[in-house]
Amino acid sequence: MSSANTLSDRRSFLYRTLGIPNIAVRNSDIFEFGPGSGENSGTLISLAPRSYKFVDGSEVVLTNLQDRLTTTASSSTVAPQFTFSTSHILDYKDDSLYDLVICEGVLPMQMNPREMATHVLSFVRPGGAVILSCFDSVSAFSEIARRYLASSIFEDLNYSERLIHQLVGFFEPDFTQLPGMSRRPEDWVLDSIINP
Repeated sequence: MSSANTLSDRRSFLYRTLGIPNIAVRNSDIFEFGPGSGENSGTLISLAPRSYKFVDGSEVVLTNLQDRLTTTASSSTVAPQFTFSTSHILDYKDDSLYDLVICEGVLPMQMNPREMATHVLSFVRPGGAVILSCFDSVSAFSEIARRYLASSIFEDLNYSERLIHQLVGFFEPDFTQLPGMSRRPEDWVLDSIINP
C-alpha cells in the first residue's frame, strides 16, 4: 500500500476537505462521542491537540481504547491529556466547550437522531467545528443483517473474550473481502455486533 493510501493520509484529506487543516488541531480541545476502536482518532492525536475526551456507552470499548492510546502516546513527545467517560450520549453532561466535536456513524441508528445531534452540537465552542457523519441504508442493512445472523447462531451476545474470538472466526470470510479494512476484526465485532 502506498503512503498516499494510508488511513492517516485519508483522514487528513477528509479533515482538510471539511475545513479543518492540521494546524487548527494543534493545541485544541477535542471531544469525540462513540470513538469505537480509535483508528480515526489517531490522526488527530498525531497533530498534538491539548486535550482529547472520549465518551462511549461501552466500558469495554473505552478500556481497549485507553490501553491502545496510552501505549501509542507514550512514544510521542507531545501527548494530549486524555479523558475517558462511560456514558450514553444523551445522558452525558459537561459544562466545558470544545474546539472540535466528533460523532461519526452514531446518529443513524438512534431512536431520536435529531435530539442526539442537538445534544452533540451543544459541546462546541463558538468558532469551533463539529463532524457528524452518517451512513446510508444499504450499509446499515448489512450491519443489521450480520448482527441478526450472529444473534441467531450465537444467541447470547454478551461480551466475553471467547465470544469475540468466535465471532471474528465466523465473520472471517467477510473480512477477507475488505482489503482496505481500517479496524481490527475484534474492534468491528465489539462496535457492530456486541455493542451496536
